[in-house]
Amino acid sequence: MSARLVTLAVALTLLLVGDAFAQSPPTFGGGRLQTAALPGSYEPTVGISLQPRDGQIAVRFDTSVRCGKEAFEVSGRKTVPFSGGTFSLDGASVKTVAKGRLVWTWSILGEIDGSVANGNLHISGARRISGRTRPCSAKPTRQFEARVAAPLTGAVQPRSRGLYTGTSTYEVVDRLQAPVVMRVSQDVRKVTSRWTIGAACRRGPRVLISNLTPPMRIGADGRFSRDERYSIRYLDSLIRYRAQFSGRFAGDGASGTLRLRARVFNRSGKRLRTRCDSGRRAWSTVLASLPG
Repeated sequence: MSARLVTLAVALTLLLVGDAFAQSPPTFGGGRLQTAALPGSYEPTVGISLQPRDGQIAVRFDTSVRCGKEAFEVSGRKTVPFSGGTFSLDGASVKTVAKGRLVWTWSILGEIDGSVANGNLHISGARRISGRTRPCSAKPTRQFEARVAAPLTGAVQPRSRGLYTGTSTYEVVDRLQAPVVMRVSQDVRKVTSRWTIGAACRRGPRVLISNLTPPMRIGADGRFSRDERYSIRYLDSLIRYRAQFSGRFAGDGASGTLRLRARVFNRSGKRLRTRCDSGRRAWSTVLASLPG
């Protein structure tokens, strides 16, 4: 094949890929974040991504369940038939936790109207330790809202106690973009964010977490940022995280970038196993209608 034909073939391939990407269905992203302050008691948050596609709707969420004094991160995912309007789905999962296992069941009933999805997640579970069962049913019903992010224009307009929902460019699974949720304080001076992200590792599986960024001060120009460093000890490892979140309000929304880096050690923290990095990802949110 001549060089010219090869060039034409490559150009045609890129054009087709570009068209397919442009026509991929949008992801509705958002969830639940009740307060811009760090709560003094258990207040579950939710991150959720929804994507209608070819007579179906794909849904993934992450949240927590509380068993006694401990809260555990959990998630669910399913694709079900969808012809527009309302949708419902349910599921159950099990995972190993310290000294036992955690079992939880969940159901979602929701509705999509234009670029807005809203509904309720109901979730509860049980923790089984040494033959005994402890219920995990605190605040089982959690209202959520998810929206399709749109280009932002206009002056800085953060809303008092406003909830902002959208997505980042990170695909958490099966073409679903990861959710981003923000809540503005009543005095419009600070904003808190909740976002789901995965960081690819040099060795082994990716690190996937939901990060709750503490309140960030909103500047006069609408900008805000936070650079966090923290560690979490798991059953078989110690992970040191660095989470960065920054953005700016404009019109009825906000946009910016986020990034997660992690160093994975053995459980004692003495031996480094691998390093992980999500890369810098763009995100965008719009003002939701759920009250604070």
